[in-house]
Amino acid sequence: MSRSQNAARYGALAERHARERYGLDVDHSPWHDARDSSGDPWDVKACMATRDAPRFRLWKKQHTRLARAGGGYVFIEYRPVGVGIRVLRTRTVRARSLRLRFYGAGQHPKGAQIKLPPYRIFG
Repeated sequence: MSRSQNAARYGALAERHARERYGLDVDHSPWHDARDSSGDPWDVKACMATRDAPRFRLWKKQHTRLARAGGGYVFIEYRPVGVGIRVLRTRTVRARSLRLRFYGAGQHPKGAQIKLPPYRIFG
């Protein structure tokens, strides 16, 4: 299985964990993955703890939209185990509470981004 196929599978498992843990409903759109019982949008961001430089990647346009809609992020740090994942830490954070400095991503179609290491989220 390719690296991108693994990443997609792990991401889907992280989303399922977030939905179960926080009572979210699937609602995929280009800028979020789920909604809570109040209708607020949430995007799940996952990173693999075993990578050399684990990080959560956030995009400025998505972040601005989440903040305006009163939504947030579910951050999940995990380890791959067999064909699944073992969740190490999770945390929800409202987008408007994050103070971020985005930077250019070259010619990336999603535009400006920031890569946050887990310690910035989990302390």
